[in-house]
Amino acid sequence: MKKIHKFTVYWFPILVYCLLIYIQSSHPSPQSLPDWPFIDKLLHFACYAFLGALFVRAFNTTPIKHNLKLVVILSVLLSSLYGISDEIHQHFVPFRTADVMDALSDILGSIAGVYLYSKLTGSGFPVQRCSEKDGPQPGFRQGSGVRGQVSGIRGQGSGIRLKKIHKFTVYWFPILVYCLLIYIQSSHPSPQSLPDWPFIDKLLHFACYAFLGALFVRAFNTTPIKHNLKLVVILSVLLSSLYGISDEIHQHFVPFRTADVMDALSDILGSIAGVYLYSKLTGSGFPVQRSRL
Repeated sequence: MKKIHKFTVYWFPILVYCLLIYIQSSHPSPQSLPDWPFIDKLLHFACYAFLGALFVRAFNTTPIKHNLKLVVILSVLLSSLYGISDEIHQHFVPFRTADVMDALSDILGSIAGVYLYSKLTGSGFPVQRCSEKDGPQPGFRQGSGVRGQVSGIRGQGSGIRLKKIHKFTVYWFPILVYCLLIYIQSSHPSPQSLPDWPFIDKLLHFACYAFLGALFVRAFNTTPIKHNLKLVVILSVLLSSLYGISDEIHQHFVPFRTADVMDALSDILGSIAGVYLYSKLTGSGFPVQRSRL
């Protein structure tokens, strides 16, 4: 169970994310992006920064987690190689081209994502901590009375802010990035290069929103409502399903796309399945009944 849980929580998101990038790259280049300078390069940078962070997060659950240099090198290498392979893939997609500058943006994004995630979580680039022998830590002033107490409160406040930033980056920022990717994907005409399997589009909708539902449960389990299991489950299913419905409405206004009730139903069912499976596998949301000896 531990191995299944570890794969589901840490490695499966990488597979889903890479699949989304592959599907996105199988379309003609989007025509509905804002007319900002270097917007395509910024999107490449952000997408692969997120992938690099996912790799660090996953490798930090493996036996090599104590070899910090190896974790960082492998994370940057795998994320960058996937970016390069995706540019090669685009060379064979109609109305797309392989672009060296896009590949460079992917590599730089991978490096930035690995570095930022490692810094914010304290993994990969360890923060030097002072021991008691080294004296007071930087940022804290020794002193007695009110001055010493004020210094301590300031230090605690800084620590709380860092924890909030870390929590947002690790739990809520992935949801924003994932929703942005779905929005960009839906802004294109329907893909023509999907396998000719029955209900393949419905299965993709189901899988995509199962992952989004799981992300919401994971994020809500870091909030004050985490002990209210029913509320966590209801909010996760509701938000994931509503985003799926809103995305179908968005597609109604995209050329060569249509809003499909069956797609929306697949999104809702996927959200329910993702919330249920994640909760079962992690032991949150649907507590497992244990027998007494």
